[in-house]
Amino acid sequence: MTEQAKIVARRLREEFVSTGNRALVDELLAPNFRYYGPPSLGAEPSDREGFMQLIAAYRQAFPDLRETVEDQLIDGDHVVQRTTSRGTFTAEMMGMSPTGKAYEIPGVDIIRVVDERIVEVRAMFDSLGLMQQTGMGAP
Repeated sequence: MTEQAKIVARRLREEFVSTGNRALVDELLAPNFRYYGPPSLGAEPSDREGFMQLIAAYRQAFPDLRETVEDQLIDGDHVVQRTTSRGTFTAEMMGMSPTGKAYEIPGVDIIRVVDERIVEVRAMFDSLGLMQQTGMGAP
């Protein structure tokens, strides 16, 4: 189970987030899936549909978005992975105008995998670095 859990967790970032392929949702995410993101994305967790909307918004603003899993550790049904996210801000996002600037930021996920599907993701990434590198929110 441990190697399969790592594969499922890696696929979330490198396949689903990097491509936006909605066909992977049922394969990777459990029906009771919950996503907890950085405070900058809001305090409430997202369900599957909310998570898909969030990824779609990021993919629209950063169409060349690519996520890479750098390291993974596993403890029971939890996979911890260190990630790198890259993209170029080329379309409006949350009312912010695109700048055409690229970014590269680190992140960490804690992903709970049950029966080879993701039940929960707790993600943290360098939101400030994203804003500084892309000029998001700059006057």
